[in-house]
Amino acid sequence: MRETHTLVLRGANETACLGRILARAMAKAPFSLLMTGDLGCGKTTLTRALVEALPGGERAETSSPSFTLCNVYPTTPPIVHCDLYRQGAGSLLPDEVADMLFDGALLICEWSEYLALEDIPQDALLLGFGFCPEYGNEGRKLVFEARGTNANAFLKALPGIWEVAQQK
Repeated sequence: MRETHTLVLRGANETACLGRILARAMAKAPFSLLMTGDLGCGKTTLTRALVEALPGGERAETSSPSFTLCNVYPTTPPIVHCDLYRQGAGSLLPDEVADMLFDGALLICEWSEYLALEDIPQDALLLGFGFCPEYGNEGRKLVFEARGTNANAFLKALPGIWEVAQQK
């Protein structure tokens, strides 16, 4: 049975907080982050906070790679940020991306529902974004699903980590 969890973010500060939490977790026990959700729902905002929280993130210019397909950020560990919005269903990641992932880079994929089945990582956190109007324009409802050992361990720990982070 796959572990799932729902979280409501009330604005950009909470989105950034979640990005920092994910950065620590992914650097310690690697897993991929596969995101779905409408345009403007916060996928790139979350990615930016995650990248900036990693060593070397201050040198990264995080932006949506809609036109370039993938951006690579000079973080430790390196981040490969893909956006499959313009690619369509059954999209394969370029061979050089697969090579980087094999060498220890972390994958963050926006519009992951378009990812070809053979490219879906074994250890991944699936993150579905939705708008949450009861918290205004910035409110978001996130639904997490974990696949694999590291992603499952993170998701089981997330409620406690989130509670502590909100108390700060």
